[in-house]
Amino acid sequence: EEIGGEKMQRITGKKMNQKTKKQTMNQPKKEMKNKKEIVFVTTNPHKVKEAQNLLKDYTVTQIDLHLPELQAPQEDIVLAKASAACLELNKPVVVDDTGFYINALGGMPGQYGAHFIKALGTEKIGRIASVFDDKTVLFKTCVAYAEPGKKPLVFVGEVVGKILDKPRGGNHGFGYDPLFVPDGHTKTYAEMTTEEKNKISQRRQAFLKLAEYLEAHQ
Repeated sequence: EEIGGEKMQRITGKKMNQKTKKQTMNQPKKEMKNKKEIVFVTTNPHKVKEAQNLLKDYTVTQIDLHLPELQAPQEDIVLAKASAACLELNKPVVVDDTGFYINALGGMPGQYGAHFIKALGTEKIGRIASVFDDKTVLFKTCVAYAEPGKKPLVFVGEVVGKILDKPRGGNHGFGYDPLFVPDGHTKTYAEMTTEEKNKISQRRQAFLKLAEYLEAHQ
């Protein structure tokens, strides 16, 4: 929240020079005026942070809503959720869903990846994967965007890599990040910095497609 010059002086007890006062009073207004809000419907603040890093021309705010959980392909899941959230909030919304498709398990857990993580944790999932020679995994993120009066759209990002037998990366990253090494790399997502991960992640791909759409249609 912007604080006017006189009020700022009372709080700090210091007199601002004219240049500082002008920057404090005018620059934030300009930035705020140019940025539009997108509501990211999720319970995961890590996802919001990643989205904000990728959608720099927008203010991404987080809201947690109880949305329908379909037993369906990822694209259908996010489209249904985005439509429901947009109808309830009456403003532009973003909903995402990430699937972790282990080739040796016939694509499981796929779009049910979050349920597997909650039930088993990365350690047990790694032990399951260790039984198989095939370590190929597809990491897929679907991002749905909906705004009032328009048909919702979905944007997809995919990265192929391998699953490890044991998680690496400690407390960094989230979800399957400690188990996933993208092709052409030696680090797991969890071992990468935010900047490193954002350069290659499937979420980046999906959100960049969304950003390109928004830029072309706003």
